[in-house]
Amino acid sequence: IRHPERSLQGRMSEALVQNIDLAPTICGWMGVEREEPFDGLDLMPLLTGKRQRVRDYAIGGWGKHAFVRDHAFNYVVDTLQPDKKTELYALKSDPKEREDIARARPEVVKAYRERLEALLGGPLPARYAQQVRAAKTPGLRDFLIHWDGSNLG
Repeated sequence: IRHPERSLQGRMSEALVQNIDLAPTICGWMGVEREEPFDGLDLMPLLTGKRQRVRDYAIGGWGKHAFVRDHAFNYVVDTLQPDKKTELYALKSDPKEREDIARARPEVVKAYRERLEALLGGPLPARYAQQVRAAKTPGLRDFLIHWDGSNLG
């Protein structure tokens, strides 16, 4: 994050943050008060060093896929066909997420799936109010293969 005072220049963090945290952070920094709460979290305690983390795990999604991620694992699932497409990666031993260990670690898959289902308010497969895009959404593995082959990785 850039700031004219450069008071936070050079700070790094391994904390799990999400794009929904930007609005509450910026508004808090500027002193903007809201009656309605944000979905995200104010990251200022993290940025100023008062906290080391703001959440234990992050949940997100794209198309019909969702993920639950913490520092140990990344669980990726097709929310419409969870029995067809479920992946799990051990991030410390496999940071590029190349070896799917979902079948070898069913207890982890179950725990992370329960976190996602709690957020969705019901069990998978999910039932969405709006139709999910029918086009094939590239999986995380496809993205990482592309990333490794690019000049960005």
